[in-house]
Amino acid sequence: MDDNELLAVIGHVANHDTKDAMKAAYRKAAIMEAASSQSDKIVALTDGQIASAIIDSKHSRGQETNADTYSYDFMKRNGYNVNAVESAFNVLANMSAGAESDFLTKMMSSYPDPKDRAEKAKARAIADSLYKPLKRLLQRRRKNNLY
Repeated sequence: MDDNELLAVIGHVANHDTKDAMKAAYRKAAIMEAASSQSDKIVALTDGQIASAIIDSKHSRGQETNADTYSYDFMKRNGYNVNAVESAFNVLANMSAGAESDFLTKMMSSYPDPKDRAEKAKARAIADSLYKPLKRLLQRRRKNNLY
């Protein structure tokens, strides 16, 4: 990743709010406690892993989307290249392209698909009239295997 892509990632990470994470953890614990007190079947269902993953996934996906938006806004507000947000997600997509994952793992992943995230960043840059195609950068990276 280049400096602008790293800034995009830093902007994303800076948005994750520990207060919201704590609220989510308490909410999850309360839901799991209430559900397991009503039915042993819920507890037995892979020890609550599926229910836990669904609760985590829904909250985490929302946080990830908010952090993506914050990252783009951070880059734009500070005069950095907003195209780096798209590019950073394309790097992540290319890094995970060879990774195999079963359906359940993909469904429960707390991270939205990096290709979709790249497309959203691109669409936003186009809407803001800030989009600059990154073909040359991506071609150079592929040629030099810099992912």
